[in-house]
Amino acid sequence: MTEPYDPDKVNQEMFGESRPAMNQGGVSLRESQPLSQNDAIILKDQADEFDRKPVDIAVYDAIIDKAEYGLDSKGKPKINFTWRITGPKYADRLIWLNLAPRSNEFSPIMLKKLLTRAQKADTKGEYHSLINEIDVNVPFDEKAFCDRGIAIGAEAKIKVTIGKPYTRKDGLVTTPNNIADIMYPAGGEKFMQ
Repeated sequence: MTEPYDPDKVNQEMFGESRPAMNQGGVSLRESQPLSQNDAIILKDQADEFDRKPVDIAVYDAIIDKAEYGLDSKGKPKINFTWRITGPKYADRLIWLNLAPRSNEFSPIMLKKLLTRAQKADTKGEYHSLINEIDVNVPFDEKAFCDRGIAIGAEAKIKVTIGKPYTRKDGLVTTPNNIADIMYPAGGEKFMQ
């Protein structure tokens, strides 16, 4: 028979006779450990914004950091992918790819390329395409795809070009990067048989 949970007994076993002070919610009032200087963040030394200058036109190794669900200007589902360049140049720079598969002809084609060519390693270290994680015979659910985090950590090569200049809300004209193509990651093709 399982012994019933007794918080006083657990505290006694964990802290012995000297129990730490608790607030009214039962949370310990112990002081936090001082931060290591290796972990310190000095805010005055931080940049005010991400480096958004375009990277050179080239093919880069990249990994998906985020896949966020949203709605486009027409109220249709979209996915905002945040790619982090891993090399050979511009390591840690971010590139964004926004796809609205129900709003234009380009997005579903690019989404299928991404799902087919971007790959993640399984627990054995073998790479598999993201498309293996979804049922291609039913309507694609953008929100469920993002909520499940299927794309996070997927690797690919991305062909980066220069996009069309636009005026930001603050009035500055910006020339963004554009992801023109997605290719298999280095060495990933051999697992696709």
